[in-house]
Amino acid sequence: MNVSAESDPWDGTSAVEPPLVPGGTPLDHCHHGTLWWKLKVLGAMALIACGVARFLLDVPPAVVVPIPAAQILVLIGGGTVFTHYGLLKRRRGRFDHPEALLTRGGLFSVVRHPMYLGDALMDLGFALLAGTWLAFGIYGLCLVALGLQARVEDRHLAERFPEAHRHWSLHTGLLWPLRAVRGASPSPPRS
Repeated sequence: MNVSAESDPWDGTSAVEPPLVPGGTPLDHCHHGTLWWKLKVLGAMALIACGVARFLLDVPPAVVVPIPAAQILVLIGGGTVFTHYGLLKRRRGRFDHPEALLTRGGLFSVVRHPMYLGDALMDLGFALLAGTWLAFGIYGLCLVALGLQARVEDRHLAERFPEAHRHWSLHTGLLWPLRAVRGASPSPPRS
């Protein structure tokens, strides 16, 4: 595949279609996760709209949760996203072509996609603020999009850093801290 220096097949703006991820489904190959990212963002915006509508239109909630509890989830999720974004930018430079696999710092030692975990917590907070069945349905779709986007990115990382990713994936969860659940402790890769 010939790609000019101005064109980057991983950033979603290239005229050249990005290569298919080995072993994925046709939906996994939608610009290496950009479809799932767009659905996740649209879902979050829809959740915020549901919450605004609940309060502006005085829609009775199907599930009543103390507002501070939902707000705390939004803040924890947002903090997780921004903290790990900073770690990635500081340690790896570019997202689309990382120079090294970041497996330590923040939650990276227990979960491979802590930013998506943060998104899931933030979206849960928005769904709980809205408190409607529609919001919970949208939240479910957001979780599916997050999981599929994480799988696509995980395959890309495994392809780019095969040995490091294999070891890392044995001791971490995709979106949930697996080590904390299993009680496993990481061991260094054998040379």
